[in-house]
Amino acid sequence: MSLFAKEQLYLDCCAAYNVDAESLLSDEDYEKLKTDLTFEGSQVILMSREEIKFMVAANRYNKGKPIMSDEEFDTLRKKLKNKGSLAVKHEAASCKLDESGRKVCKADIFPDEGKNALLYTPALVLTALLFNEWAFWFKATCPSCGTPQNIYFGDILWVSGKPVESSVQTQCCNKACGVELVADKKRMIVESFSK
Repeated sequence: MSLFAKEQLYLDCCAAYNVDAESLLSDEDYEKLKTDLTFEGSQVILMSREEIKFMVAANRYNKGKPIMSDEEFDTLRKKLKNKGSLAVKHEAASCKLDESGRKVCKADIFPDEGKNALLYTPALVLTALLFNEWAFWFKATCPSCGTPQNIYFGDILWVSGKPVESSVQTQCCNKACGVELVADKKRMIVESFSK
């Protein structure tokens, strides 16, 4: 028996037991079927109760024996799709005839998280590298105590600062030192002035 046939039998057993209140297999054969599916790595055996309910409803609908209304089915499908369930992901389109006799086909759309991550990664990495490189050129150490200082000339990202032409006055961020600092933009030098 193929994996697909075993999965269909498992779903039929679930449907028969939960919908029709009957057993297709003996308890021993059902447990053997579950063991086989687990051993073969079937995803069907790992599905939740709602996912199995969805799969059974879809199978019964295709056989012309629906077990729920279209509204209930669509609500369940949407809920599972929002959870990212594999039960609602279909590679192929499903088609049916509408009331006017037109053939209507539907296919699922799912975002490709891997490609989205790859698309955004270069921009994030490049931005981080540029910001770090840019910040490096405006980082200094206090001449008095050696504490690293961030010194900014003008705007930074979306924070507006005062436009500076030549120098910025600040204070050492080390409270124990606290000397006044003057950073010269043209010479790229920071000087300390202590009392």
